[in-house]
Amino acid sequence: VDEAMVEMNTSIDVNVVRGDIKTVNFRIKNIGGQRMYWYIEDYADWLSYDVNYGQLEVGEESVIKVTLDSREMNNGTY
Repeated sequence: VDEAMVEMNTSIDVNVVRGDIKTVNFRIKNIGGQRMYWYIEDYADWLSYDVNYGQLEVGEESVIKVTLDSREMNNGTY
């Protein structure tokens, strides 16, 4: 049985100053042998996504825009 497998950026490394809003791209790709369904769980109020679920056919990739809103964040590493 072929399995769906994903290839993706495993982290987002962005420096923001409190009060900034930045958008970065996060890429996922289906490198398995069948259609893949994916979703992003809500992790924090300061993160949002242009899309948080979908499906990818074999070999297909998608770029997700991730927005980091630091207006309500305390200083630190997240």
